[in-house]
Amino acid sequence: MITHWQSFRGIHAFLKKEYAFAAAPLLAEWEEAVKAGDETVYLAQLARMEAEWGLTDLRKVLWK
Repeated sequence: MITHWQSFRGIHAFLKKEYAFAAAPLLAEWEEAVKAGDETVYLAQLARMEAEWGLTDLRKVLWK
């Protein structure tokens, strides 16, 4: 019961806050390359995103 009450308090506080989301410049570059259909830069951009964000295998998610 106490954990439910605490979760409701947290959700209520979360809903009151204002959020501003900023687009990542690397994702904007990726979207431009995809729109242009320039597959020659895909691997380089994916490697930059993986290195900057500490992710692995982005190719499996963003490029088939």
